[in-house]
Amino acid sequence: MTTIRPRLVLVHGWGFEPGIWQGLRGALAEFESSTIDLGYYGPPCGPAFPPDRPVVVVGHSLGVLWLLKTRPFPWQALVSINGFPRFVEGEGYEPAVRMRVIDRMIRRLAADPAGVVEEFRHRCGATGPLPDGPVPDALLQGLTWLRDWDARQEEGSPNQEPILALSGGVDPILPAGMDEHCFSNFGDVQRIRHDKGGHLLPVTNPEWCAQQVRAFLTELA
Repeated sequence: MTTIRPRLVLVHGWGFEPGIWQGLRGALAEFESSTIDLGYYGPPCGPAFPPDRPVVVVGHSLGVLWLLKTRPFPWQALVSINGFPRFVEGEGYEPAVRMRVIDRMIRRLAADPAGVVEEFRHRCGATGPLPDGPVPDALLQGLTWLRDWDARQEEGSPNQEPILALSGGVDPILPAGMDEHCFSNFGDVQRIRHDKGGHLLPVTNPEWCAQQVRAFLTELA
């Protein structure tokens, strides 16, 4: 019997673009993969693939929340990298990011979209120039998703696919301890932390991420 390898579909986070996946896709070259572009530097776009092919989705940061909230297609499992089902604090959900952080970014975005994005990317640990042509409307929409969306599951939800949650021990964006509780009401979650990792694990530690993803997919098979 031949095991069909799943196709990986990867979704980037706020202020970034599909290029952040270059290292991880290269390290997982034995798997076919494609990306979804949320449109922060150009038109949004997503992959076309056979509906009968098993899919494992991989999200970074907001990309995880977007996948869980929109569920654009069925998948076999989810890999969360620096991700979450809710970004801001709420009743029974802390530590998390404070609402005023997002509100401040939203207020500044209209006057200086490139400056807001560049500052955020720098906090994340990104190096290099900002991509050309940031799209203010798409960036604003992404910030409102971070502020308003809550994709936590209810107890007994039918959506209980396996989740691999990778996090960084020195993440400058997500408060310490958030990775320990943010998927607490999901059924089958494997949590792995890179103690010295930050918020850009796919960029800074692609080989480590690939090792964890490969082991996770082997267990699924």
